[in-house]
Amino acid sequence: MNGKQIIALLTASFGAGTFAQAGIPELQQKLDELKNKPEPRDLNPGAMCYARVIVSTSPEHKYICPVCGNHTVYPEADAAKQTPARYKELTGIYGQLQQLQLYTKLLNKIVPQATPHGYILSLDTTPFCATCGKDKPKKIMLAVRKPDGTTTPAQSIDEDDLLILDAFFAGKDRWKGDQDIEHPLKQSLPRIRELLNLPETPQP
Repeated sequence: MNGKQIIALLTASFGAGTFAQAGIPELQQKLDELKNKPEPRDLNPGAMCYARVIVSTSPEHKYICPVCGNHTVYPEADAAKQTPARYKELTGIYGQLQQLQLYTKLLNKIVPQATPHGYILSLDTTPFCATCGKDKPKKIMLAVRKPDGTTTPAQSIDEDDLLILDAFFAGKDRWKGDQDIEHPLKQSLPRIRELLNLPETPQP
C-alpha cells in the first residue's frame, strides 16, 4: 500500500442468508454457556521480550472517502510547527490509519464465523473524511447489522476487541492479546454483549 494513500473503507461483509432468524437466540446461548463455564487455568503467560509497536508519526496522508469521494489530506505531524493538541491529534490519526490493514485482516477471519449467525460486520473509517466525518472522533468504527435487520450504533474499536470477537465466534474459552498473553474470554462477556448489542439474558 502506498503510504500516502489511505483507502477509507475496507469492508468485509456477507449476507446473513437463511440463518438470520436463529442468529440471536444461538448467540445468546453461546454467551450463557460461556458465562457458566469455569475460567481456563492453563493460560499462556506470553512472551516478555516484545510488545506491540505502533509508529504514529508519518508524512502526510491522503484519505479517500468511499461515500462522498472527498480527498482529505492530513499533514505531517511536526511538533515544532503545530500546537501540542494538533500534534497529538495527527499522531493519533496516523496510528489509527496504520492499524487499518491489521483490523481488516482480523475482521476477515471473523466474518465467515459470524455469517451463519446472521451477523454482518464491517469496518467504517468515514470519520476520517473531512466531509462525512466532520466533528466525529477520528476512530476506526465497527458497524454491526443484526439478524433482524437492525443496525447497532457504530462503535470505536481496538485490536483487542477484534481478537475477542474472533475467539468468541470460534467457540474458544480464551483470547490471545499483546505479547501472546492469553486471557479468559469469560471476563470479556460485557464487551462482547456491547459490541453485538446483545442484552443480558433475563433470569427466570
